[in-house]
Amino acid sequence: LPRAEAAVISIVIPTYCRDQVLLESWRLGADAPAAALLPFADDTTKPVRWRAIYSLGRLRAPAAATHLIAALRAEDAGTRAVAARALNREFAMAAKLEPATVAGLLGRAVDDDDAGVRVNALRSLASYHDSTQAPLIASRVDDPDPNVRVQAAAGLGELRSSVAGSRLV
Repeated sequence: LPRAEAAVISIVIPTYCRDQVLLESWRLGADAPAAALLPFADDTTKPVRWRAIYSLGRLRAPAAATHLIAALRAEDAGTRAVAARALNREFAMAAKLEPATVAGLLGRAVDDDDAGVRVNALRSLASYHDSTQAPLIASRVDDPDPNVRVQAAAGLGELRSSVAGSRLV
């Protein structure tokens, strides 16, 4: 049935309305048709995929776990950024993902070319409260982008490890 719902969204609704439905679906909370959004998370049209990933991430839909992980490798930075933001510890636990695996993927995203991806990866990575990630987060305190530097400092503060404390000083 989810594929049928996705087909109805694609056929019946004009493109500009479909795009808005994809972007705003998360606002429905528990009533959101998360399963109907899944096919759009694989769409080859960047704006469509980004919107679906955004809503699925905001919904914290466990069924979207593989889509969010795959979106970390998307061509466009916007999709990678919203995926990185969604893959926090709370989501990983709800989706029954191995936290160390997801943290490892986020660790790679910390070195992304795009500052928005780096910010969101740092934010999510800190949510794992894993002090072994402190050196990686600390490596971004001197990032060229000020927003990344701020998020790295905030992440280190959240970790409260000895490495974090010495790097913040």
